[in-house]
Amino acid sequence: MAKAKIAFKYIRRAYQWFDRYLMVIFPKTKPQFLLGRMLDQPGFRAFTNELASSLKTGIDKLELRTYDIDEFFGKGDEEYTRKIKEEIRKDETGNRFVQLKSAKVGEETLAMLENGKVVVKRLIAQHKNEKGESLDFTLEEESDGTLRLLELIPTIFQAIHFPSTIIIDEIDQSIHPYLLKELVAKFVKDKQTKGQFLFTTHESNLLDQSIFRQDEIWFAEKKPSGETALYPLSDFDIRFDLNIQKGYLNGRFGAIPFLGNLEDLNWDVYAEEEQGV
Repeated sequence: MAKAKIAFKYIRRAYQWFDRYLMVIFPKTKPQFLLGRMLDQPGFRAFTNELASSLKTGIDKLELRTYDIDEFFGKGDEEYTRKIKEEIRKDETGNRFVQLKSAKVGEETLAMLENGKVVVKRLIAQHKNEKGESLDFTLEEESDGTLRLLELIPTIFQAIHFPSTIIIDEIDQSIHPYLLKELVAKFVKDKQTKGQFLFTTHESNLLDQSIFRQDEIWFAEKKPSGETALYPLSDFDIRFDLNIQKGYLNGRFGAIPFLGNLEDLNWDVYAEEEQGV
């Protein structure tokens, strides 16, 4: 029995790590947990607003707005609204959150009990116009690049403060190369960072030895037979001041597409045949 308890302790510890400290973000992942953490954690709220403003997204401030649930959804969603109210009121503690899913709202919204009423919480992005006046935008109205950055903020916060591993597929999606490089460099060089990022990218601008060690940069090369080979930059005998971005684009390290001769494509002929010329 004693051995079983010891074994279970280690299993539980492993499970807790996967549950708490491993996060995976896919290219189509939408911003999640941003609203709930903005609501519950003042420190995270301040961090998010400072970072969103520093990244020059156009957002001056992210603000939490409260709406009466009936007014928020209006006519046509009465049955959905009734079910949400019932679900929240079942919780005797009064602390229950329900993440809303409705065709009318594409972004993250939460319903909760506040002062005895069921309300909806939503994030509003405030922008400044040329006159310095505040203009309200819903997150649905923000660009894909801004949403991608907002999506990354909870994971950056997590990795800075906790020994987490964040896996991001296509980190460069919709984000300007210069902005992304500065953000990654800040994260890597910050001595307060406790976690780590593992990410895939097609952005060669990130191939910079002033940011990453040679063994931290890995290439993925698809072989003619179809399988993919992975190998680190440290397999190559190169100087530490070499411009590896230029070397990569020139094919020195492999891992670039093998294309046929595009000049031989006869797409004009196909177009003529389609048009009956």
